[in-house]
Amino acid sequence: MLRRNLIPIYCALLAVMLLPVGLFFVAQPYQANLQIGLALQLALGAVVGLLLPSLMLTWLMIGLTALGTAILLFGYVVIPIPAKLLLLAAFPLMASLAAVIRGDLLQYRRLAATQAEIERYLQHRDPVVTLRTTALAQAVYERSRELLQTGVFYVPWM
Repeated sequence: MLRRNLIPIYCALLAVMLLPVGLFFVAQPYQANLQIGLALQLALGAVVGLLLPSLMLTWLMIGLTALGTAILLFGYVVIPIPAKLLLLAAFPLMASLAAVIRGDLLQYRRLAATQAEIERYLQHRDPVVTLRTTALAQAVYERSRELLQTGVFYVPWM
């Protein structure tokens, strides 16, 4: 597998590792209850993003964001506005990144499973012109020449 195919996977893994660090850095001045809620949302986002199909995940994020907006922003909850926005953004961001990682890993697994078949195809065919490679073309030419010299190879149009 080429390393350039692994770059999106590495970027997504790096983002998943840096997102909680960044969010906890921003949530540091707030109370411990808010930080615990943030940690639970991040953990739930990672689990849900890895396990649910993308369509269900999308609707779950839309519904939970709407419900969280209604409760936190329009309800009477005494939390600073930046903390409310932090809580609203934590779950969808983590779930989206986990879903991206799941998709990349599934694609990598599919490519890794067919790697031997791809290499075998490339050994026998030229990918640019989809013809046999030089070694196989040379072998076919030699075999055809031998058959023509012995007279076994009959060409009806000649």
